[in-house]
Amino acid sequence: MARRKKQTSWYSQEVKIPVRITERENKVFHFIKPIKTLTSFVLVLLLVLVQTQIFSAFETHIISVTAQIDNGIADYLVINKVYYDVDDDHGRESKNEWLELYNPTGQDINIKDWQICNREECKTIHPNVSVPPSDIFIPASGFALLSHDHSTWTLYWEVPDSVITINLGTAPDEGWLDNDADMLILKDSEDNIIDQMNWGIPDEAWINYNPDVWNPGIPDVPEGNMLGRDPNGFDTNKTSDWKEFGIPVVTVIIPNGGELWWVGRTYTLEWIATNPVGDANNLSIDIYYSADSGKTWANIIIGTENDGAYDWRVPLFLNGYYVPSDNARIKVVANNSKNFIITAWDMSDEDFCPPIDYDLLTPEELEMLKEFLGEEIIVDLPDIEPIETVTPSDDGIALPDIGESIDIIAPEDDGFDLPDIEPIETVTPTEDGVGSSDGAVGSSDEVEEPVDEPVDEPVDKPVDDGLFDETIKEDTVIDIPVLDPLKAVTPEDDGIDTK
Repeated sequence: MARRKKQTSWYSQEVKIPVRITERENKVFHFIKPIKTLTSFVLVLLLVLVQTQIFSAFETHIISVTAQIDNGIADYLVINKVYYDVDDDHGRESKNEWLELYNPTGQDINIKDWQICNREECKTIHPNVSVPPSDIFIPASGFALLSHDHSTWTLYWEVPDSVITINLGTAPDEGWLDNDADMLILKDSEDNIIDQMNWGIPDEAWINYNPDVWNPGIPDVPEGNMLGRDPNGFDTNKTSDWKEFGIPVVTVIIPNGGELWWVGRTYTLEWIATNPVGDANNLSIDIYYSADSGKTWANIIIGTENDGAYDWRVPLFLNGYYVPSDNARIKVVANNSKNFIITAWDMSDEDFCPPIDYDLLTPEELEMLKEFLGEEIIVDLPDIEPIETVTPSDDGIALPDIGESIDIIAPEDDGFDLPDIEPIETVTPTEDGVGSSDGAVGSSDEVEEPVDEPVDEPVDKPVDDGLFDETIKEDTVIDIPVLDPLKAVTPEDDGIDTK
């Protein structure tokens, strides 16, 4: 409701002109009495001319007023929304109540030293409760939000940077705006009432009660909901200009924690967003991504339809924001098309993980990754089965347990063949230190091993059957002739056969 509009109400009253105007194109005026003198004629003629001009001006303004009623949008600053019954999700009564002003005109409006009043008191919008400069301009088609505490905007509501926020100062302990019935009045710096509205049943005992208060007022809304003009700036001085708005309800379905979403692949984000007091199609959806459990965010899409699903190719970067992370989350924001302040959001309950699928990165992404890391890209190999290894034993390499002989090829060209050679002469230690060198078994039946001296494993000495069973001393030097490539076979139970 605007007090200023009351000043033009006289145009709706009946205008009495002491002439009768016919419907003919050339208006003919019939006078009450015949003109008998020249003086009377002149006076009547002047009167007709003056009244004709008045009627023309009257017609012109009627057309203007009719156009404004058809459009319904005010040409002055209006109280556009009010949130007076605060729920637990948005703070507490009094401290986090708020109202919204809207400038539907084509020029900026300075609200320095304006006042906002409830049923009992008025608060002045001082320049020291806003950012510099000292003048506080609400831009054309712009908004301003007024509350008693800045936490209203930093903790509970999403506010665009283009919207002015104003602190009204310390709020009373109890609600500044009554939940059942109250009023709001907007006054300019000269104490003129520019706009006002009220809800519930008014009380003439209110200090700021005036004849323009609606009785009954706008119907009260439940806790957590708000009242707002629909559309913004709509004002015909009726309670029907105001509608109830509810906060959307949003739930992120996928991803909600624990998912493995590879960078380079496409997945479907899913959510549910409802409008408690309107059509869910009036909600538009913004989707954001965080790589640090919700501390910072990058935008995926703005203003997509509220159809509950969005296909997203997980990129390497989102406008310079590095995506791969072990602490990723998705946030879905639902906005009511009726007003920016009617919004709600939800994010993934737990972190999910988007590692990199290098095979699906674009050339541009690979180049960006190289620049980001400052080094060549090393591609991780996939997991493979471990290779079975053979543990070396005391005498060298342990052979696998197999049932038949195998060919072993030395790491040379193609391998080598073993020619026929004479048995190698060995020296066997005896008790007196003299060893037998004739290739037969020594004269002593028992051979004592040297004390505290390491020896090699016993090797069979050649005997009549081609085997040898005595031990080679560790320090024995054996000259082995240069041989042609040989072919070795697996030793059998009775030793090694040489051919």
